[in-house]
Amino acid sequence: MVRFNQDMHSAVGVVERSTARMSEAVAKLREGFETLAKAAGLAMTLDAVVGKVQDMISAGAGFADLSIRTGIAVETLSRFDKVAKLSGTSMEEIAEP
Repeated sequence: MVRFNQDMHSAVGVVERSTARMSEAVAKLREGFETLAKAAGLAMTLDAVVGKVQDMISAGAGFADLSIRTGIAVETLSRFDKVAKLSGTSMEEIAEP
């Protein structure tokens, strides 16, 4: 059990580091798109795209937390989420205490 907890905490660290790198990449991507939009004379925002990416990052972190609480692999929780959405709910709603 101790090893499992150590592995879970290690996995959380990996997720947190990956999330930070993804956030940095999103910021750079946003800057690149804004520069491209200005160069093309377009007045566009990427708030919707950034919002979706941030939602995905948040969902990943949520699955990592839920994985630690339940002992179920993140990949499995992701599959459960797809089934939950088909039934009109979500893993967030199911996981609420």
